[in-house]
Amino acid sequence: MIIRAEQVAALLAAQERYLVRRIGAHLVKNYPEYVIGVSDAELHRRVLMCVNRARGYGVTWESCLASFTVMAFVYGPNFYEQPAIRKALNDESLDPNIRVKLLPSRTRRRDWSEAAAQTRVWP
Repeated sequence: MIIRAEQVAALLAAQERYLVRRIGAHLVKNYPEYVIGVSDAELHRRVLMCVNRARGYGVTWESCLASFTVMAFVYGPNFYEQPAIRKALNDESLDPNIRVKLLPSRTRRRDWSEAAAQTRVWP
């Protein structure tokens, strides 16, 4: 059996849409106060943006992609620009997925307060 490149691309795109839907559903169920009034299309766009940003840091685990996305919704879409958070996310001594998992323990509450005080407008 030969699988054509177009078939692989279609499967990957479907997998991506399913991932984004699952993370969006997680937000709706567990963090409804952060998605009130957000249309399904806009929620999809924001989640996809967060997933792509997390992948830019090298994150690959679904749980960590979801965690990064939740942080963006709770603390602001640019939370990763806060200096201490950015430093922890760029720590090359750790696997990118582990960086996300350890992010809360490698930063201070004040860092997260600063991140939340930054612009909360979604691009």
